[in-house]
Amino acid sequence: MYYYTEGDFWGYTSGGRYQFEGDALLFSIPLSYAEELVEGEVSIVLEQLFEDQGFPLSENARLYVQEAGVSWQIKDGEAVYVIKRIVSEFVVTAPNITTTTLYDSVYLPFSQV
Repeated sequence: MYYYTEGDFWGYTSGGRYQFEGDALLFSIPLSYAEELVEGEVSIVLEQLFEDQGFPLSENARLYVQEAGVSWQIKDGEAVYVIKRIVSEFVVTAPNITTTTLYDSVYLPFSQV
């Protein structure tokens, strides 16, 4: 599970809370492509945009609306891309996954330490 706050992605796993520090800007998309950002299957046009930028998507890629008219997420297997409207364009980013354990607790019986 991921949470986005301005500039940072946060993830939670059974082993603790991890911060994905910042996000990597991949490329931008003109606002004229807004009609391609519909929840469900990734459109052929959007798929081609990603491929042209060096980020080919599989046929299993899915687009999810995070906030209507503002942000979307594409999940393609393990790959996650975030599309955000920034004033006069859309920017495509990906979490820069450098994991930092913020807390983690493990219980081991003393005999196993």
